Amino acid sequence: MKLKILLAAALMAGGPATPVFAQESGETFILRVFGKSTWRVECVMETDRGTSRPKARGRGSTSSGSVVARDALSGSCTAEASPRGPLQLTLVDNTGSFDCPFGDMVDDLCRASIAPGDEYAFDVSLN
Repeated sequence: MKLKILLAAALMAGGPATPVFAQESGETFILRVFGKSTWRVECVMETDRGTSRPKARGRGSTSSGSVVARDALSGSCTAEASPRGPLQLTLVDNTGSFDCPFGDMVDDLCRASIAPGDEYAFDVSLN
């Protein structure tokens, strides 16, 4: 009888048989941006630590910038090109962790070109 009580107590206490769930880990999201005049890129990213809102803006004749989110799991971005020139977006993903949100690769790079004055929205996710 004592053995049954001890066994039941051990099972209820959640000994070694208690499952441990692994937490998903994000990766660093880096989007390089190059354009003319005033452009903008804004993202809302879900990360290991919550929501991040990285952004980049261009000013002047030509400018470049980066949108970076550490420990990113997924997100969505919008990019707006200046009426004065196209906007180039390049996803820097050395580990191959993210799906290319622009569809086909260009010269083995995840790259998109947005026409002058256009706005483009895309989703980002780990693969």
